[in-house]
Amino acid sequence: MTLYSRCTRQVQYGTLLLLRTFNSEVYCTLISTAMSPSNTAFNFPVKRLENSLLVLEPFEVPKHGELFVQGCKDYPELFEYLPYGPFASIAEFEAFYTARIVSSPAATMFAILAKSSPSDESEILAGVIGLLNASPSNASIEIGFVNSHTD
Repeated sequence: MTLYSRCTRQVQYGTLLLLRTFNSEVYCTLISTAMSPSNTAFNFPVKRLENSLLVLEPFEVPKHGELFVQGCKDYPELFEYLPYGPFASIAEFEAFYTARIVSSPAATMFAILAKSSPSDESEILAGVIGLLNASPSNASIEIGFVNSHTD
């Protein structure tokens, strides 16, 4: 069995894998085995990813929504090339999120959280990143919209 077919088989069994290259060899890395609490319709399982300065966690409107809307309200130019926003209220954002993300098995969104140092436990919402067009049959996914903001 080739590495590609092993990776594809794992995707079919509900495990999201990251294909990457190193020294001209392809490696298959496990990303997650737990479903996102915020978008259970999504085709692949997702979980919190973290390093010493950055956290990506599944976006949850009650936890991240208001911070996102408030963080973007003074910067409408962030949405100039995006198919959504800016949002006047959390209700407007939640309507978009429910229609475009939660209801779609092919899309999900992560909150981007920044840490000021590796030893810092506090996290500041720095933006969002979307995953779009997820296809288990093609073992593929696209990095979608990225919206970052910090003051």
